[in-house]
Amino acid sequence: MSEIREQLYTFLNETELPNHDTLSALCEYAVSVLENENIYYRPKDKTLKSGGLLDFSSGDLAGLPVLIVPDLHARGKFLFDILDSCLPGKNITVLEMLELGQLIICCVGDIFHAEGRARDRWLLAYDDYEAYENGDFKFESSEPMKAEMIENLTLLEMLLLLKTSFPPFFHVLKGNHENILNNGEFGNRPFRKFADEGNMVYTFLECAYGQIIPYLIDIYEKNLPICAVFSNCVVSHAEPLRAYSREEIINYRMKPDVIYGLTWTANDTAQDDSCEKTMKNLLGRKFAKSGIWFGGHRPILGTYALRQKGKYIQIHNPNEENIAFVMPNKIFNADEDILNVES
Repeated sequence: MSEIREQLYTFLNETELPNHDTLSALCEYAVSVLENENIYYRPKDKTLKSGGLLDFSSGDLAGLPVLIVPDLHARGKFLFDILDSCLPGKNITVLEMLELGQLIICCVGDIFHAEGRARDRWLLAYDDYEAYENGDFKFESSEPMKAEMIENLTLLEMLLLLKTSFPPFFHVLKGNHENILNNGEFGNRPFRKFADEGNMVYTFLECAYGQIIPYLIDIYEKNLPICAVFSNCVVSHAEPLRAYSREEIINYRMKPDVIYGLTWTANDTAQDDSCEKTMKNLLGRKFAKSGIWFGGHRPILGTYALRQKGKYIQIHNPNEENIAFVMPNKIFNADEDILNVES
């Protein structure tokens, strides 16, 4: 067992909340990595910060295969199963390929908030939250909320370790759930589904850890890119709401509508051909005709769902462990190249 795999396994099997100092150190290291990514694949914005676009369409890494990971939503086992799996035609694991620099992994975001599978747990935690709001309960003592946050934070630890260990090869994009402060700024919208999840997560973190941990997670989230381009595909969290220019995506911090439009788009609300038009802006007309855009965000039934005349592929089935395996110089076949890695 490699040292990285051993640490990931330890995180996955934690039964208590992560140590404050360990989590804060991982966050700080990851922020430093994100703030100083190589300009050859992450161009700087106008303020000389790492921009919103990952560009692997050319250069030394353009010939690598890409694994596209849909919304994780506190599913640490899903991530571990990906790393422990072997891709078709390979006799080493994904983690071993990552360690050798033989592939790129791109996660579409949405790390926190177990959703439908944890509905009952959220409702129980909400009862505790209401008691806390009434001044009758210490929220950090909530067992259902603690169970939720162990899943959220241990997955975050795993992702932070992978990013800091393999900066050019492992990436997480910002999703609509990357909003630890649960605010309506910077293209974000507050989140709630079964309970008051956004506020509950922030409140629990503040009660359990104080203000430093949510602050560091917020800085981490604000430094995540929002779009990735490869030799034959593009990835974002959500379907692009409209066509975007390369400059808009790179300078996303100054354009909240771009962040919103790549992280929050609901089904049947995007402008016609927004994928093909954006791909044309990023890589030219020839790529736009043959390229595919991948995203998650909206849950699907089955293995995949097609939108925009087949140009956009949704791969987020919260009940399955599916990933897209994209080979360079090969036309993507959704029926063959979306793999289930569940162990």
